[in-house]
Amino acid sequence: MTHFKARNLTALLLVLILLVSMFSTTALAAEDEYITDFEAESEIIIEEEPTEELPEAEESSEEVPEIEESSEVSDAPTSGTIPGSNIQWELTDDEMLLISGSGGCAAFSSAADQPWAAVREQITSVFFEDPSLLSIYDLAYWFDGCVLLTTAEIPYTTPVIGTRAFYGCVSLTTIMTYYGDSVLTEIGADAFYLPYDSGSTLYIGYLIGYPESTVPLHTYDWTGSNRSSLYFMDVYSTNALTSVVGACPSCGKQSLQETYVAQSHTSRGHAEYYECYLCHYTKYLGSYVYKNHGSGSYGSWTCPSCGSHSWVLDYESDATCTRNGYREYSCDCGQSKRETVYATGHNYSYGSWEQYSSSQHRRENYCRYCGATDYDYASHSYSYGSWSSAGSSQHSRSMTCRYCGYSDTQYASHSLSYGSWSSYSDTQHRRTGSCTTCSYSTTDYGAHTFSYPSEDSDMLAAEAQYCAMEAELQSKLDTYEATHDYDEYHFDLDEIGHDPYVLISALTALKGGAWTLDEVQSELQMLFDKQYILTETVETEIRYRPETRHDEDGDPYTVQVPYEYTICTVTLENFDLSHVPVYVMSEDQLALYASYMATLGNRPDLFGDSDYVNRYYGNGSGGSYDIPPEALEDEAFAAIIKEAEKYLGFPYVWGGSSPATSFDCSGFVSYVYNNCGIGWSFGRLSAEGIRQICSYVSPADAKPGDLIFFEKTYNTTGASHIGIYVGNHTMLHCGDPIQYTSISSDYWQSHFLQFGRLAPP
Repeated sequence: MTHFKARNLTALLLVLILLVSMFSTTALAAEDEYITDFEAESEIIIEEEPTEELPEAEESSEEVPEIEESSEVSDAPTSGTIPGSNIQWELTDDEMLLISGSGGCAAFSSAADQPWAAVREQITSVFFEDPSLLSIYDLAYWFDGCVLLTTAEIPYTTPVIGTRAFYGCVSLTTIMTYYGDSVLTEIGADAFYLPYDSGSTLYIGYLIGYPESTVPLHTYDWTGSNRSSLYFMDVYSTNALTSVVGACPSCGKQSLQETYVAQSHTSRGHAEYYECYLCHYTKYLGSYVYKNHGSGSYGSWTCPSCGSHSWVLDYESDATCTRNGYREYSCDCGQSKRETVYATGHNYSYGSWEQYSSSQHRRENYCRYCGATDYDYASHSYSYGSWSSAGSSQHSRSMTCRYCGYSDTQYASHSLSYGSWSSYSDTQHRRTGSCTTCSYSTTDYGAHTFSYPSEDSDMLAAEAQYCAMEAELQSKLDTYEATHDYDEYHFDLDEIGHDPYVLISALTALKGGAWTLDEVQSELQMLFDKQYILTETVETEIRYRPETRHDEDGDPYTVQVPYEYTICTVTLENFDLSHVPVYVMSEDQLALYASYMATLGNRPDLFGDSDYVNRYYGNGSGGSYDIPPEALEDEAFAAIIKEAEKYLGFPYVWGGSSPATSFDCSGFVSYVYNNCGIGWSFGRLSAEGIRQICSYVSPADAKPGDLIFFEKTYNTTGASHIGIYVGNHTMLHCGDPIQYTSISSDYWQSHFLQFGRLAPP
């Protein structure tokens, strides 16, 4: 892509002004003489268009802005800075508005935003000192009301001539701008509106011959702007100004101009025609005006179709890659002509593609003619290697750009295809999964999902009976003082309650299958007695109280008489029914209990209000988490995660320490580390016991594979909960059920104790 860079707007503006003045005198006079040469012999009368006069102010339907002198003009500021920018303005002694500085500024929302508003009626010209330093996006309202403004420059870095940019500029005759950089994109509403037709011509200096022309000023709808005369001119040549008379039927642009051409020869002469200066569409005006053969009172002229000239090259301006040139010829008969030599466009030689960024490469383009340089940019075009496993959650492949050699690695999640579940043990089943893209394979384990085999009526009746036993206990405590005769009472009571799924799962495991209400009476009582421990302690004190007695004479006296004072302390400990199974069940029974709890007997509807419905049912995976591939490069951590993820979704079982019985938090961690194949062997320890064999790790130094400890999650000293840290503020732990959990929640942050690291085995 070629780019034209305007470098000396001052010189070009002066050229345009000079050409405009020449056109108003010499050029027009020459044209009159040229026409007059043929008037005598022409069969068609050529009438000059009447010149429109400036309407009187009183005859205008709209008020004409009046220039009022103000006594405050002399006190108005003549320089300053556009608010919020590094752009300065100055009204010079010759009444030029000079814009300088660098950067951009906020768009004006009205004429009142003009920093030069107080002196705008004094401004006669506008000049931008160095447009390359400016990034002014929109000229909306900039010159609104500048009634004396005659000449304005539009910086080639500004894309929008916005709303009312030159509104009411009745004196404006000359605009200097460019489209060679394809920057100008939009002209706003009423940008050039006049309240009346001033009768003056607006001359616009442009790179008319530039090949990549999309010129908003040519396509702008001038209808209703009160500008009846409009001319465009190539500022890099001395071509006569061209009058745009309408839209081109071919390209649709406002670029159709009047001209004469000798090659349009007919028997009557040489026709005037229309030519689009953008697409060069030609429309002959066969019934319009012809230049007849022959000679007139103003000299002779030889038709190129009827005779020949002896053309001599007088002057030549070479074309460049971006600018038209021209040749001027003369004949001894007095005729002259000009030929345009069109810009050649750049002829690039291309360098090699080189990396530019992670998404693109580029190559340098060098023009063989003028030495200009440019760059082409393109997205990388990759060739890919084969996919290979990059951890338990991802695979990767190498990617290399075919053109510049840039290389990177692409990651994607495994797309696993699973086989059927098969029995693995009394408590578990398993299945294998293979990635359809790479060679990664994995094995999923899950607890057997058993359904409750008992009738609903029996299970609901067992739950009701257990609730009745709890209600009786509560009533006993509520009426304890009324049913006992002690002097003083102290109560230390846990809340009474249980989860029904724990009760039904425990009864089903203890009975090894289906049961009726009558068959579980002893088990109901045993579980109740294990869950609730009621203790009554009575202390007896000898206390003294005054007693009045009488002596032999019958006179009263007081003595302290001892008596027994009883203090009763009542304590109720709720051991939690979920903690009882490990103490009353065999390993096989615990395995069944864990299986029933993993799916709540496939009856989430049986006790829909239970908290366990949301914890277990339908959450057999225990959640998902993508381990960072770089973390799995640690062999020990990879082995730990491989073992730990086998038990995702297993239920929490107090005291549990194996897949057969499921786990509690410390039982889960102990089992995983002792069975991951790395070499640890520290047996079954509590959370605090594991903390004691770890070294302290600061939160900033914690890494995947470290252990994380919490305190006061229940009433115990030291660490009360433990999990496996996997990075990114996440742990894998035996919650309810075994799952991945963020440690950033308020709950875990409030109970955080420390990180710890086991010594290598």
